[in-house]
Amino acid sequence: MMVLDSSASTLEDLQEVLDKLFTEYDKLEINKLQIKNILIALSLHKNAQKDIIIETQKKFEEKLPEFAMEFERSVKKGLDARGRR
Repeated sequence: MMVLDSSASTLEDLQEVLDKLFTEYDKLEINKLQIKNILIALSLHKNAQKDIIIETQKKFEEKLPEFAMEFERSVKKGLDARGRR
């Protein structure tokens, strides 16, 4: 997801790509590691605000509730690293 990796991506760009991801979620084969990486990248992104991060985490937790704690740790890891930048 190049949008998440690009510092030039706006909040609107992030929202658009995440909306598309969840619209197409059932057609995609996304594994737990990929989800964790998405959450870390989103949490690290300079234009991501708390609402989009929390909303995305909750949507992934609804899809895979058994990994909720791991997803929470991924968000925390990204936010912690963001604070060190």
